[in-house]
Amino acid sequence: MNPIIKTYDLDYQGQGIGKLNEKTTFIKGMFANEVGRISIIKDKKNYVTAELVELIEKSPDRISDLSFDYAPLYGLSLDAECLWQEKITKETLKKIANLDVSVNPTVSDNRKLHYRNKITLHTKLINGVLKLGVYREQSRDLIEINNHELALPILTKTIRELSTLFGIKQFTFNWLKHITLRTNEKQVMMVLSVNETPSDLSSVIELFKPYADSLYINHSIEDYEILGADSIHIYGLKTLPLEFNHVSFNIGPSGFFQVNTEVAKKMYDHIKANIRGRIIIDAYAGMASIGQYISNNETTVYAIESNEDSIIQAKASIIQNKLSNIEIIQGQVEEKLEIVIPKSDVIIFDPPRSGLSERIIDMIIEHPIKQIVYVSCDLKTLARDMKKLSEYYVIQSITPFRMFPSTYHVESITLLSLKTA
Repeated sequence: MNPIIKTYDLDYQGQGIGKLNEKTTFIKGMFANEVGRISIIKDKKNYVTAELVELIEKSPDRISDLSFDYAPLYGLSLDAECLWQEKITKETLKKIANLDVSVNPTVSDNRKLHYRNKITLHTKLINGVLKLGVYREQSRDLIEINNHELALPILTKTIRELSTLFGIKQFTFNWLKHITLRTNEKQVMMVLSVNETPSDLSSVIELFKPYADSLYINHSIEDYEILGADSIHIYGLKTLPLEFNHVSFNIGPSGFFQVNTEVAKKMYDHIKANIRGRIIIDAYAGMASIGQYISNNETTVYAIESNEDSIIQAKASIIQNKLSNIEIIQGQVEEKLEIVIPKSDVIIFDPPRSGLSERIIDMIIEHPIKQIVYVSCDLKTLARDMKKLSEYYVIQSITPFRMFPSTYHVESITLLSLKTA
């Protein structure tokens, strides 16, 4: 029997929330204020998980009945998405850090689809034939695709061509694990993630070069690891040139860059407009894109990064952008921050999802700095870090940015200033 339920809210994973037999129930495929027939997946002591079978009453914010595993909010209007991001940001800070904060309106570029400049596809041998697709959320179940609604058009075209290739050729080799595609909207870089180098590399080049302007082989040691440390250039361009307002960069195979270029520009403009200091640390700098973007003749920037590919790209782009006031410091932030923090005014943090380590927070407390700009891609670790930092800093503003439309991933920028006595 498939029960009928009415939802009253949307959770942090983009699932509708309702009540079934007095238990809080999370329903994949439903939004707030909808009625639907559901199939129960798990019935736990305190909650139920389910998925939508039939939508009976739609939310006024629903714009499509289509859904994709990689884009659970595909059917929700962008305005509703932006309001949800503000709400979930505020609620998460309250729940984890017990902080009542005001959250600015979400900034977006008004796109729901076709924005990602980087897509990773996975491969899996199924009945002896290599299939190409994406993993189902939180699993290793492969969903075959011939399109990706979030990818920029040039990547969508490449995905379709690769899907056709895999369908015609019926590959049986097992050395290929993932294919990462990157683009500057003009050219495509393809990184073949392998567990061993193919014996006939020339045939690999001939096979894939019709679909890319740049080809790399990358050795991935662990199954869950998409890109390993070593990338070998085998064909075409070594980097992709990217014009980014008043600066330009060269994108390599594993260097970090935001996946939504237009929203990234809005984020960087926000940071630049709110910096209050002359000596700036760009921590987790990647290719020092933020540091280069905000720099001017009156600033000094220390960019801390550990990834070799990113450092090479950072140094090249600093020369290209004719900047003489940025110093690249190679190493882990935990090891290098204490060298420059005593002489700096501002730290810009753009950490991974894991947030800041206790050691970094201890350094900030030991060496108080006037301003912190915290770029976060994970609300839970942001809230955890704000709970500690708010003892010493005033949270001036939190601004969400819709970096990942149609998904439940949340990006934000928090501005903090040192408390005065």
